[in-house]
Order: sequence, then structure tokens, then C-alpha cells
Amino acid sequence: MKFRSIRYYLKEAFKSLIRNRLMSVASILTVASCTMIFIFSYCIAVNLDGILEQIEGTVGLSAIIEDSLDAKEVNALYEELLKIEHISSIGYISKDMALENAHDIFGQEHSDLLDGLAEDNPLPRSFTIALDSNMYQEQVVEKLSKFVGSGFESIQYESEITNILLTVNRGIRIISAVIILAFVLISVVLIMNTIKLTVNMRSVEIGIMKYVGATDWFIRWPFIIEGMIIGVLGAGLPLAVGWLSYNKVLEIISGVTLLSGLNNFKTVQELFWVLIPLSTFSGMLIGSIGSILSMRRYLKV
Repeated sequence: MKFRSIRYYLKEAFKSLIRNRLMSVASILTVASCTMIFIFSYCIAVNLDGILEQIEGTVGLSAIIEDSLDAKEVNALYEELLKIEHISSIGYISKDMALENAHDIFGQEHSDLLDGLAEDNPLPRSFTIALDSNMYQEQVVEKLSKFVGSGFESIQYESEITNILLTVNRGIRIISAVIILAFVLISVVLIMNTIKLTVNMRSVEIGIMKYVGATDWFIRWPFIIEGMIIGVLGAGLPLAVGWLSYNKVLEIISGVTLLSGLNNFKTVQELFWVLIPLSTFSGMLIGSIGSILSMRRYLKV
């Protein structure tokens, strides 16, 4: 593509934007709304993943070890468990550690009752098993169940809590995707209408250009660039707002007692190094699609 042609395309695109400024502004604001919803949904989804991962870390698996196993057999069982897919780590809790944990749970009020167990500790040894994703909990439990009676007394886990967490996560992702798709479609329609205004005013000129031998793409490019400019401007506004407001939102959240213990929130840099190129590219793509679709009828001369 020649530099002279590029300069012509840009000149025509900016002239068209100014000429139809009301529709251009409406299109930019619609793309901005779409992008803002996307940024909002993405921030919630990513942070929710982190929070759920933190919560899931407290909803692990426990395998109660049979009293009859000696230290060598426990080590052999440990090595066998490490071979199971999706198990990321295994912790060993001895009888003494189990008693210490009981002291922490029940506190000073009932410490006298627990002190009496020190001489003859009835609490079992156990493995605490962490997974790379709780999505695979049922699958891992099924494999662990094969060791019940030959190493384990029982397997303990909270399947209901895990299922609730996974359902909530999946539901939020689906809702976010539906909302974003709806705004994308609205944006494309508005950009199409904006471009159509310009095309209608220049329909005679386009016809003459076609008759003198101008290619379809030579005619299309000013309108495509116009749509891309609308898309970039529409993406840039919410990105700037999102960048400036995200840390403020985190400060407010950290001040809420109920959420103060959660520390898996992403930093603004971690989020926006993905959001900036993704939103900008999406805005350009939406603008291009709107422009191309609006031009089809007018190029059939």
C-alpha cells in the first residue's frame, strides 16, 4: 500500500467522522460501554478465580491413615499418592500435630479436656491432599477410595462446597459472556449506521469511482479506518477510567471486614497488560466489522 493512498484513507476517514460527529460520538460511547462492561467482567472473573482458588485451598481432601501402618508403610503410601494425576501436594499430620490443631480450634476454654489426651492420643494420623484444581476432586476421590481398607480408614472432603464454588464461578463467566456479546452486537449495529450515513452521502461518488476502475478495497479502506478509529477511541476511554479507578476499588474492598482476609486480588498492572491490547484490538475489530458489513450493498454497481 502506497504512502499517498494511506494519507488519502486517513484524510477521508477523519472528514467523515467530523461530518457525522453526532453518530460518531454515539458509536464511540456504545463501544466504550461495551469495553467498560468487558473490563468490569474481566476484572471480576479474574479476581473471583483468585478468591475461589484461595477458598478452595481451605476445602481440601483428608485421608485418615490406618493405625496399623508403620512409618515405612506410610512413606510407601505417600509415594503412591504422588503418582495420582491432579494431586499437587500432600501434607502429613501426625497424632501430635492433630492434637495441636485441636487446641487451636477449641481454644483455651477446652484446653484442659484436650490436655488429658496427651498420654493416650486417640486422634488419627492423616494426609492433607491439595489438588491443582478442585474440578478434579471427584476423580481424585475415586482413585483414593481404592486405598480405603488397605492404608486409609476413610476419605473426608466437602463435595457440596466445592460444587457450589465451581457453579458460582461458571455462572458468573456465562453471564459476563452474554452481556459482553449483547454489547458487541449493539456496537456493530451503531457503527454500521454511522458508516451508512457517510456511504449514503457519497453513494454517487462511490458509483463514479467504481465506473472509472477503483477497486472495492480502495473504496472500503477509508470507511474501515473510520470504524477502527471509532473502535480505538471507544476502547481507550474505559481503559483510562478502569486503570485510574481499579486501585481505589481495591482500597475500598480491603476496608470491608468481611473481605479483608482475601489477598488474591490482582494488581492493576497484572490485569491491564492483558486488557489494554485485548480491548484495543477488540475495538478495532468491532469497528472494522461494522464498516465492512455496511459497505456490501453499495459496492454492487
